[in-house]
Amino acid sequence: MLKKQYYYGFKGYFEIDNNGLIRAYVVTKASKTDTALVKTLLSEYRCSKVIADKGYMKIREDEKITNDLKRKRRYIETFFSSWVNLFDIERICVKSLIGFQLRLEQCFLVYTVQLLEIN
Repeated sequence: MLKKQYYYGFKGYFEIDNNGLIRAYVVTKASKTDTALVKTLLSEYRCSKVIADKGYMKIREDEKITNDLKRKRRYIETFFSSWVNLFDIERICVKSLIGFQLRLEQCFLVYTVQLLEIN
């Protein structure tokens, strides 16, 4: 069933490694479909396995969701929740795609420095 919903603004897709470092990202207009950007994102940083947010995962009936997979998926959801709390990324007010990317990269820099100081 096709939903007739309209979105305005920008949204980002991120690929993070097991250490929480952002390895690749793609920013698009909010009206783009989520699945359209997966190939672009994955071509920027190759990895052997991709674990997505629960909303993007399709599990075959014969596959069980293991505790390890649940833990990793929870990590992804926690990661983005912390970004919302730290940087208020859901409400970045910019007028252009370049401005949105610039603000995200500022957040990446601050987050990476904080992460490296902890380790």
